Amino acid sequence: MNNTAVANVIANMLKEVDNDPAALAQYSRGNLEAALTDLPAAPATTSAAGGRIEAVDGHQAVVGKITVNGQQLDTLLSEGSFNKSRSEQIEYAEKLGYRMATREEHLAYVKSLLAKEDNNTINYAEKNALQTYRERYVRNTDGGLDVDGRRVRVAFSWRGNGDPSFGALFVRASAESK
Repeated sequence: MNNTAVANVIANMLKEVDNDPAALAQYSRGNLEAALTDLPAAPATTSAAGGRIEAVDGHQAVVGKITVNGQQLDTLLSEGSFNKSRSEQIEYAEKLGYRMATREEHLAYVKSLLAKEDNNTINYAEKNALQTYRERYVRNTDGGLDVDGRRVRVAFSWRGNGDPSFGALFVRASAESK
């Protein structure tokens, strides 16, 4: 359940008790269960946890989580991945304890950002990541992606070694899924 959904449930519960915290404390389990049944279902195969901005290896990075086909992955979109060749990006990912994302993982990540933007649940860090895709090209193991408006554009080749100004999305198995 995402933070927005939880906030909506709490707001509805407070509204029902006229914003009285003492009355909320007496809120019955049945009322709580009824409020929770009104929440939308999570996507079946792909979901993403809220991202946050952190300094990673001295660079600004958007760090988050995504679930692809039941496997939870940590994601890293770091400014440190830009201005490197493909081979340097692969080495850099390994240095940080990650690997370069596959096309499937990459598409799931970008589509989750677009879905959050569409339903107005995107946070500042995720907006930052999406803006990166709108301004630059981000690699994966099979090529890379960028975003034009709301359309994901997929490149199918590296075009040789590629342009070193391209970044890369890194992933690793989440400690929470082990």
